[in-house]
Amino acid sequence: MTSGGLGERLVARLIDFVLVGAVTGFVFSAVLGLGTFLSAFLVGSCTLAYFTLLESWKGRTLGKMALRLRVFGPKGRLPTVEEALFRNCWVAPLVLAGVPYVGLVFLAGVVVAAIVIGVQISRDPMYAMAWHDQFARTKVLQGA
Repeated sequence: MTSGGLGERLVARLIDFVLVGAVTGFVFSAVLGLGTFLSAFLVGSCTLAYFTLLESWKGRTLGKMALRLRVFGPKGRLPTVEEALFRNCWVAPLVLAGVPYVGLVFLAGVVVAAIVIGVQISRDPMYAMAWHDQFARTKVLQGA
């Protein structure tokens, strides 16, 4: 198994964001008719829960499954819920993206974090680890 590269990890994350964002956004806004703040809060919460729970339960999200990527915690086992939460803490500001006037700042913070993660992964071709992987002591491997 090799480290999951930037391209694969980016595509997997995009698949996941589109799936989670589109489904939860549609349900909370269009079906339930919730307001912008509450919808954004719930979409952000579901996004964080999706990544945390699937990575700790299966080691992969739907996007990672599609690209044959798997997240491993220390000692080569599945990450714990805590490790998966630490790994995905950078998406937590999405919970506040619907706050009037300042929500865009939180959204921009997530975009900046994603860019930093991408740059760090691309600069570490051997291990493809960014700050969020180091913080949680996780690694992403391809072919798993």
